[in-house]
Order: sequence, then structure tokens, then C-alpha cells
Amino acid sequence: MPSDKVRIDNEMLSEWEDSYEGAKIEEVDIETFDGKAIRCEVKPIKDSKYEGKGIIRIPEKMQLNLEIKKGELVRVKPAVD
Repeated sequence: MPSDKVRIDNEMLSEWEDSYEGAKIEEVDIETFDGKAIRCEVKPIKDSKYEGKGIIRIPEKMQLNLEIKKGELVRVKPAVD
């Protein structure tokens, strides 16, 4: 997986695109509950075992930058200008 992209459930991406009037979601802002934030590119998750679960897969390098661990809750919102 490229280390500069987060993977997001396709269902969630579709919901966001609907609520932003069909805008293509290409980037998201991820924010920790400590206030650290990062903007990154998005790719849909292709693995069916994660489908429809609202899961976001964040590369290890980004997890280190945000000082979070696997399973930790973060805020994610589409970066729509």
C-alpha cells in the first residue's frame, strides 16, 4: 500500500460524495483527539472483509506522525474546498 494514501470504505466515500452534491472525494483531513491533523489522499478499500464497516486504514508512517496506534479513534472528514 502506498504510504501516502489512506484507504477508506467505499460505502463511506459514496455517502460523502452524495452529501457533498457529487463532489469527488480525493483527500481527507484526519484529526486525532489530541489535536494533531494531517491531510492525505484517499483510495477505496478493495478488500471485501472491510466493506460496509466504516473502516479507515492509515499507513504506519502516518500513524507515527499522528502519534496514534492501530484501533485508535480519529476524526475523518472529506477535504472539499
